Amino acid sequence: MEEKYKKEIWTRTYKIELWAPKPLHNRSGVSVLGEIAAMSFAKTLTGISYSPYVMDAFLVYGYSPEAASGLYEEMMEKTGRTPRLPEAVDTDAAPEALPE
Repeated sequence: MEEKYKKEIWTRTYKIELWAPKPLHNRSGVSVLGEIAAMSFAKTLTGISYSPYVMDAFLVYGYSPEAASGLYEEMMEKTGRTPRLPEAVDTDAAPEALPE
């Protein structure tokens, strides 16, 4: 469907001017517009309060834990937070001592 209407889809046809010394023009498409639109749609559809982009780290983990960790760290740093490991839970402790 997308290939059939690719000349009509705004996220495929929108161009920005990168530089324009007269009489030349350098216009380029913005390749991530479709992903931005999809993330906004997912957030609206699900009603979540955070960016759906954070789910990418979980999806990537299935095939590359290292890449997922890097993605998580990048997201945390871009939001001004410090990436950290979850607090350790003592699994040998008595059940009443474990956090809920």
